[in-house]
Amino acid sequence: MKVLMLTSSYPIEGSPLGPFVRNVVRGLTWQGVEVGVLIYSTKRKFSSYSMDGATIYEYPYALFTSPSLHTHRGLIPSVKNSWLARLQVPGYLASTSYHLLRIVKGYDIIHAHWYLPSGFFACLLKPLHRKPVVTTAWGAEFHLPNNLLIRRMLSFVHNRSDAVVAVSKYMKDKAHEYGLNTQQMTVIPNCIDISHFSLPRKKSGKIIIGTARRLVPEKRVSDLLEAYAKLKSGGTELWILGDGPQRSRLERISKELGITQTTRFMGMVPPDDVPSYLSQIDIFVNPSVQEGMATANIEAMAAGCVVVATNGYGNDEVMTHGVDGLLYEGKNPAMLASLLSTLAADARKRMKISEKARKESTRFSFGHTARAYLLLYKANTALIERTLKKY
Repeated sequence: MKVLMLTSSYPIEGSPLGPFVRNVVRGLTWQGVEVGVLIYSTKRKFSSYSMDGATIYEYPYALFTSPSLHTHRGLIPSVKNSWLARLQVPGYLASTSYHLLRIVKGYDIIHAHWYLPSGFFACLLKPLHRKPVVTTAWGAEFHLPNNLLIRRMLSFVHNRSDAVVAVSKYMKDKAHEYGLNTQQMTVIPNCIDISHFSLPRKKSGKIIIGTARRLVPEKRVSDLLEAYAKLKSGGTELWILGDGPQRSRLERISKELGITQTTRFMGMVPPDDVPSYLSQIDIFVNPSVQEGMATANIEAMAAGCVVVATNGYGNDEVMTHGVDGLLYEGKNPAMLASLLSTLAADARKRMKISEKARKESTRFSFGHTARAYLLLYKANTALIERTLKKY
C-alpha cells in the first residue's frame, strides 16, 4: 500500500511543527507502508529525499519574494498576521495543486492532515486525481470562527472525504458543533515514540515544575505563572520551554509577581532535546484551553513527569485524575496552585503517579496508532475502484 501524506506542518529544516504527523509516518513505515509526505517549503526549488523511511517532497510556493507562510508557526496564523503571506496565498494554491496532482499518481490513498488547507485541496482536486481521501482533524480547524464560510468549507471536506478521523472524542464533539455529521468519524489518538522519552530520571535537588508550548494567549501560561507565585513550598524552579509573541509579556508578569529568581524562560528547544529536559521536570503543567489532544502531555507522561492539565480538551482521555495525572478547571490559577503545592510537598504521591503515567503512556505508541490507521486504509481500499468509477 502506498499513502501520500498532504500536510502544511512537518518537522523539516529544523522546524518544530508537526512532530505528531511525523510520528504517524514513522509508525506506518514501521508497518511496511510506503509513505510519501508532500509539504510546502521555504526552498526555491522542488526537492525529494528520504527521511524516517518515507519520501519527503518539498515544493516551493514563493519564487520572487521571501517565503512568509512559515513566519508565524503555521499557514493560517501567518496569513492572519502578515500581509506578505496573504499575497503569497495564490502562489501557494497553484503550487500545491500542481505538485499534488503530479506526485499522487504513484500512490493509492491521500491522507490529508487538517481539514484546512490540506483536506480542502485533496477533496477539491478529487475529480482530477481520483484517489480516496482520508482526512485527520488535529484540532486547529475546530477552533476557527464558527461562521457560515468556515462551516461550509469544513462540511465540504467532511462530506467529500472517504474517511474522517478525529484525534480525540473531544474533537469529535467539536466537529458536531460546526454542524458536521460525526457518526462515521473515527477516533484515532495522537502518538509518540515511547522509547525516545524513556530516559532515566535526573535529580537536581530541587522540584522542577515545567511546561513546553508556544507562548500564545490560548495556552494560558500566565495562569501557570500566577499559580507558581502562590506556591507555599520552597525549593522549586519553574521552567518554561517554548517561544512566541507573548514571551515578553510573560517575562514582565513574572517580574511583577516577584518570581524571576526561580523562573527560567528556555526559549525554543529543538525537538530532539525535549526528552532530556522532560527527564529533569518533576511536575509538567498544561494550562491550555485550546487543544485537540495534547501530545506534550503524553510525552511528559512517558518521561515520568507528573502531569497537571486542564480538565477536558482531550486531556481527560489521556489521564485519570489522581491515578496517572491531575486535572483542574481551566482558567483557575488558584486551583492549579493548590494542586502544585500538594504535589511539591508529597514526594511519595509524585512517585506513585509518575510510575502509573509511564505505564499508561504506552497506549499512545506510534505502533498502536499506525495499526489503527492501517486498518482504516485497508477498510477503504475498496474505495479506490469506486472512486475511479465515480469520476
